[in-house]
Amino acid sequence: MLNIAICDDTPEERELVCALARRYFEEKNCPVRFSVYDSMQAVLDSGIAYDLYFLDVLMPGKSGIQAPPTS
Repeated sequence: MLNIAICDDTPEERELVCALARRYFEEKNCPVRFSVYDSMQAVLDSGIAYDLYFLDVLMPGKSGIQAPPTS
């Protein structure tokens, strides 16, 4: 199962990305689990390393571009 983080400060965008990703992975018959966040800091605070990140580039505070690489 893939663990996917979705992070966007706009609720509508979070819902859209989640719906599109869910549809894509369902079509590929790939089981996924989504965790949804409203800030990059919340993703970092979770302490979880995800398999895939969908990050908003322009957000207040720390943006998806400023996220540190995971190992």
